Amino acid sequence: MSFWHDTTSNIMIWDTPHADASLQYFHGAVKLHNGYLAAPVNLYNVQVAQHLELPTIPIVDQTYDWPIRRPWRPREHQKVMTEFMVQNPRCFNLSDMGTMKTRCGQPTTS
Repeated sequence: MSFWHDTTSNIMIWDTPHADASLQYFHGAVKLHNGYLAAPVNLYNVQVAQHLELPTIPIVDQTYDWPIRRPWRPREHQKVMTEFMVQNPRCFNLSDMGTMKTRCGQPTTS
């Protein structure tokens, strides 16, 4: 299976044999003339693609403005935790104390 992300029109494109069956689950998705499946990039479509085990893009990097003052920025483990929590809304973050879980959980609750 191939996957493309068109950044100019902000759509995800999959070359999947199950395009007809998957089309009904996405919002605003279309089946292209060559059999590919195209869907706009938004949180719902990324979560659906994750559930259908299709490759996706990191949605948090594109849409979330981290509430951190400059010169600080989110650490890499915070970005990974946040992305996982956004794409899997029924997850638990059982990290130890002091791993900065509060900042990671904010985009999932807002």
